[in-house]
Amino acid sequence: MGRKLEFDKDDVLEKAMKSFWENGYEATSLEDLLKAMSISKGSFYHCFENKETLFKKCLSHYRNFISQDMLNNLQNAPSGLIFIESVFNDAIHHSKSANEQMGCFVMNSAREFAQKDTLVAQLVQDGMNQLEHVFLMALERAQREGALAEDRDTKSLAQYLLSSLNGVKTMVQAGTRQEALENIVKTTLLSLK
Repeated sequence: MGRKLEFDKDDVLEKAMKSFWENGYEATSLEDLLKAMSISKGSFYHCFENKETLFKKCLSHYRNFISQDMLNNLQNAPSGLIFIESVFNDAIHHSKSANEQMGCFVMNSAREFAQKDTLVAQLVQDGMNQLEHVFLMALERAQREGALAEDRDTKSLAQYLLSSLNGVKTMVQAGTRQEALENIVKTTLLSLK
């Protein structure tokens, strides 16, 4: 029988994810991870095998959390379009928070090395597909609610919204002024009218 874990696996996964998110995969050393996770090297290898496996688990964890959070927000939103507006407004109005300033963990990972690793590329693509699907659900809801014309191509609009959101998050990371971000969001939302 294996030894019982002396730590909460989800908690240490969250801590490792934040370390990767802040510094990127390459710049995060094993020592950085052990310190952030507050676990021993033996526990690390027993539970996560290696840095690469841990990174992929962190990417999946983040992707699932974000898509579930967005789904919950969509279900609780007064309308499909209000949900979309709130996603964009949250991205710019919370731009002072540490997480927003770090950008999107999935997209940061894509930029760092998704093309070098097929599994990471797949995890990134799956993450983008999940977010696109939430936007698609919101747009289809907006059509049912009569707020979006029936002849609009919701699939293309969902892809456009995902691309725009990633662009806004990148601009937040770059320190773009709040007024400029608000104008970009306003223009993005006008494309749904």
